[in-house]
Amino acid sequence: MALAVRRKQLVVFAVILAAVGGYLLYQWIRVSPEEKIRRVLDNIFAAIGRADVDGVMEHVSPDYRGEEVDRETLRRMAERFFESFGPTEVTVRRCNITAEGYVGVAELGLSIDVARETRWGRRMGRSSWRLSFVRYGKRWYVERIAPVSVGGYPVESLRSLATNIPSSRGF
Repeated sequence: MALAVRRKQLVVFAVILAAVGGYLLYQWIRVSPEEKIRRVLDNIFAAIGRADVDGVMEHVSPDYRGEEVDRETLRRMAERFFESFGPTEVTVRRCNITAEGYVGVAELGLSIDVARETRWGRRMGRSSWRLSFVRYGKRWYVERIAPVSVGGYPVESLRSLATNIPSSRGF
């Protein structure tokens, strides 16, 4: 009889241990929404480093609509930026991401170095940005881009920032 009780206790212990182990494994391999958004940002920054407009735009919401800027205008702005400055190295100095449900926000502090010489040199300085994200299915997309400051100067909007990019064509 004592052997049967001991066997039951071992089975219960093994089931509890397996459940705890399964939960810990799930927590270890589970990717949080914040981590998924960070991966999107890393992919965008890599595309910017290659001057790859398509690589940037694949992470922008299909129905993107920022202040005065729709998705097509954003594409033209990116084309114009790369035409003027070439591949651009983005260094993340600060990155605070919050996400809940189907929405997220990334507050970024960046340093930007461009390939081509500009009137400001190659280092465009530090900038602060706020990007809003939306999740469709399992993928996160940029839903809105709001520059806060560039080179220490406040920025009114993405469109106003883009007016400082030289180009042979408008957007």
